[in-house]
Amino acid sequence: MTDLIDRPILLVDDDTGLLDALRRGLCSDGWSQVVTVSRPDAVLEAMERLDPLVVTLDLHMPGCDGQELLEKIIQRHPHVPVLVLTAADELETAVSCMKRGARDYLLKPVSIERLTQAIRTQLKYEESKAEILALREGILSDQLKKPEAFSGILTQSDSMRRIFSYAEAICRSGMPVLVTGETGTGKELMARALHQARHPERPFVAVNVAGLDDSMFSDTLFGHIKGAYSGAVSERAGLVEKADGGTLFLDEIGDLAPESQVKLLRLLQEGEYYPLGCDAPRRVDLWVVAATHRTIEDSPGFRKDLYYRLQSHRIDLPALRERPGDVPMLVRHACWEAARTLGKPLKDSFAGRMAASLEGYAFPGNVRELVGMVYDAVGQARDGAFTGDLISRWLPMAPAVEAAPRSELHIGTRMPSLKEATRLLVEEALVRTGNNRTSAAALLGISRQTLLNHLKTDGGPASNF
Repeated sequence: MTDLIDRPILLVDDDTGLLDALRRGLCSDGWSQVVTVSRPDAVLEAMERLDPLVVTLDLHMPGCDGQELLEKIIQRHPHVPVLVLTAADELETAVSCMKRGARDYLLKPVSIERLTQAIRTQLKYEESKAEILALREGILSDQLKKPEAFSGILTQSDSMRRIFSYAEAICRSGMPVLVTGETGTGKELMARALHQARHPERPFVAVNVAGLDDSMFSDTLFGHIKGAYSGAVSERAGLVEKADGGTLFLDEIGDLAPESQVKLLRLLQEGEYYPLGCDAPRRVDLWVVAATHRTIEDSPGFRKDLYYRLQSHRIDLPALRERPGDVPMLVRHACWEAARTLGKPLKDSFAGRMAASLEGYAFPGNVRELVGMVYDAVGQARDGAFTGDLISRWLPMAPAVEAAPRSELHIGTRMPSLKEATRLLVEEALVRTGNNRTSAAALLGISRQTLLNHLKTDGGPASNF
């Protein structure tokens, strides 16, 4: 964080009195470098010279369109967060500024506390992003020729690194790839990574084939000619044609109807297809990547020849519970993404405490569930602090990951009393939930008040929450 703080904060406003007040307020709050600019025409030169940490920009200055200036700053310095500072409380203006790249929209008069909070939020986000980029480079750069292709998948798992190396190697062949894994493990992210490693400049077309009957599948993928059916008043290209030269990603391939499987097999084997209503085949050159959360090799409804064609290469993505070391990093990244998206400030301890409370959780929904948990918790958070009740509703949804017990909960030659067994169960639940009473009660299937009564009676351990 030190190298970030060494860069100045740039305040832009035509009101010199306000600039002076904000500068003095920020300096008294610990910001040693604060630079002010009162002329719009001097802003871009100051940006080049200073490379500021954060910019606050007044939208309404004489002889200047604030939104155009905002756009120029973002184009030339996309790594610098811009906080719009204005007296206009207009939703349309706020939305326009955010679309142009502003990180926050602050209304005048703004307190030093609110401004400092917004700056620190951006600082923490930039620091987190820098750490994640450094981690990606450290893990991937020595082994991969195109580590940037896999930058959308956050991991420090050895098994995932081996998958990346395999994926980069197989993408050169152009043979179909089958990506398997539980719901939420990132199958589409892997498909996009494969595309980026092979030919990022070409089209990537994704379609979920679950629920498509044969007619819908054919029309969606292969298109139709004019008059093919009632309502087909003109020719329409299908997704196969749009993906020509690039990658076609077929999600949930295990749910594909039997009639459609025959047509897909022809596309894979011959590189040709028939639009609806057309008797002449059309040729196409594309790379097919398919994904499924089901076991389709032994499914009676799935053609064996299509299965073997699809899995010329196969990538099996591990469940999140199989790479628990990734959880703290994923929680931290998701926390700051959620905080930025929802405009909620978080305390430094939020991500760490949340990750600790989730230790041992099985994550049946994998990374997708983790992200949903984080956004839900951040949205509910009061004063930016993490408390166990923010995630208590999620914990009973799945069993904990099997692990070696950390308390002596077993039945030996002597049968424990009910009081002893209850005390040991309570202790184990508190250990597994990071001493979070609400989460521990959920694991035990009792109310929080019942747990508190046991703790008072047995003199159990105190909670940090």
